[in-house]
Amino acid sequence: MNSLFLRLKKKLVQSTLVLDLLGLVGKELQPDKWVFILGCYNSGTTLLNKILSTHPEIGGLPAEGIALTNHLVYPELFGWPRMWSECYDAMLKRNATLTEKDAKKIKKQWSHWYESDKSVLVEKSISDVTRIPFIQDNFTPAYFIIVRRNGYAVAEGIRRRADLQKWGNTVYEKSYPISLCAKQWLNTYKVIEEYKSNLNYLELSYEEFTSEPQKVLNQITCFLDISPFNDGILERKWSFQEITGGIKNLNGRSLKNLSEKEKQMIHDEAGDLLKRWDYDAITEDNS
Repeated sequence: MNSLFLRLKKKLVQSTLVLDLLGLVGKELQPDKWVFILGCYNSGTTLLNKILSTHPEIGGLPAEGIALTNHLVYPELFGWPRMWSECYDAMLKRNATLTEKDAKKIKKQWSHWYESDKSVLVEKSISDVTRIPFIQDNFTPAYFIIVRRNGYAVAEGIRRRADLQKWGNTVYEKSYPISLCAKQWLNTYKVIEEYKSNLNYLELSYEEFTSEPQKVLNQITCFLDISPFNDGILERKWSFQEITGGIKNLNGRSLKNLSEKEKQMIHDEAGDLLKRWDYDAITEDNS
């Protein structure tokens, strides 16, 4: 689809009136499998979502699902871009009101974007971590792919990419403290851990994915019981956010943007989990 037309279409459907209309005239999706990618901001979830959406059996959305429905909340609505941990209670309160009826409307709104002939549908909205029970109960059968990444690199990415002025954050003027970004990383996986035992999930790391992409993609297709990816997928270049290129580990770039003091602050906030996943050597990439 023409990229300009796609951008205009996305902007149009984000109006509440149009979304309500789409929720009335759409169809309730019933794929063989729903796949939800869970992880923290800046953990490689967007790249993974783009790659999965190219599989002939998988349909994807052109944006995070939250942008294509008016029934799901996200932290930017509370003035906290890339930082749901600071408005978690408000998110939970709103998510607690979601019903099966809401789920049906969401599916109808999304149906205008998913390709109708796909048996597997993938969705990636970072704030889905705050509504795992709703997803589990209303999007069946639900499969979850959990992605983790070096917490130092993630914290740097959140701080660098969060546009506080755009979303009217009233607590911080220009950027988040790096320790707050580390807290978001830590809380993401604390919440996932709380629900993980009841999920049908595959867990993988950004580091392994970027170093052995074919191996990880094979794990995913086995998990979903679908055909393997075409070998040519590894030769493609991907464009998203500020990045264009192949599948590669960008942890080193982020770590160079952190001072030793900032690395120590991240370690002080999330040291136990960093150690558990071998990210605890604060002067190393650990990729």
